[in-house]
Amino acid sequence: MPHHPDSVFKSVLVVEDDALLRWSIRETIAGAGHEVVTAGDAASALRELREALHRFDVVLVAHPLPDSSAFEILAYLKHREPNTAAVFMTRDHGHDEIFTARSLGSVGVLKKPFDMTALYRAVCDATGV
Repeated sequence: MPHHPDSVFKSVLVVEDDALLRWSIRETIAGAGHEVVTAGDAASALRELREALHRFDVVLVAHPLPDSSAFEILAYLKHREPNTAAVFMTRDHGHDEIFTARSLGSVGVLKKPFDMTALYRAVCDATGV
C-alpha cells in the first residue's frame, strides 16, 4: 500500500472481534501511514470514541460483534460524530443488514472475506484520499 504524506494522514478506529483480522487490518492501514486504534468489541469501541482526545476520520466496524451489533456503533456515530466516516464489514451479505448500515450512515460496505487492497480502497474512498 502506498504511504501517504502527512497532509492526508488519517485517524482510523478498527472494530473487529477476530484478532488475526484486526491485526491484518491495523498493519495494512498503519503501513499506509495512518494512525490506527483497535477495539475487539462494541464496548471497547464506544469507550475509544467517547474518550478519544481527537475524533476519528474513519471507523471500520465489523458485524456482528460478541457484545452487540455494529448498528449500535453506527447509530452512535450518526448522532454524536456525524463527520466521522464509517465502513461496515460483514459476513452476512443480506440486503437488510446492508440497508440498515447505510441508513445509519455507513459510507461503505466490505463483504467478508475481503482482501487488503479492497480494505485500503474503502478507507481511501471513505476519507476522500
